[in-house]
Amino acid sequence: MSAFHEDYDVLVTPVVNQLPSAVGAFRLSPLEARLSRKVLGQWGQDWPLRLGNRLPQTSRQVMEYMGWSTPFNMSGQPAMSVPLFWNEAGLPIGTQFVAKMGNEAMLLQLARSLEMARPWQHRRPPQGQRASLG
Repeated sequence: MSAFHEDYDVLVTPVVNQLPSAVGAFRLSPLEARLSRKVLGQWGQDWPLRLGNRLPQTSRQVMEYMGWSTPFNMSGQPAMSVPLFWNEAGLPIGTQFVAKMGNEAMLLQLARSLEMARPWQHRRPPQGQRASLG
């Protein structure tokens, strides 16, 4: 990415790979949540999560959904999501902008310019929307 940013100020990508998910779409079952709190939280062990297919399956689902933002979340490279587009159901479609390391100020200036050009502060998604709307 360092070499990329020698020639380009900003990388523009989608935020996610599909329509917005419903709140709780990646939620663990109540039993999985209790086990996770006990095993990870109190005992600090992760080996039970490697049993079976649940962890790889959930990880794959999350990566398929959030694939564009994950590299920058992991590297700490400055990135932002702005709701420049809205689908027919009134749900925001995020556009991600990524800058070189240490260039957060440029992203904030860009966000301000974008919001002035395409205001979104007044927009609110309809209540009770589901992930399948598109």
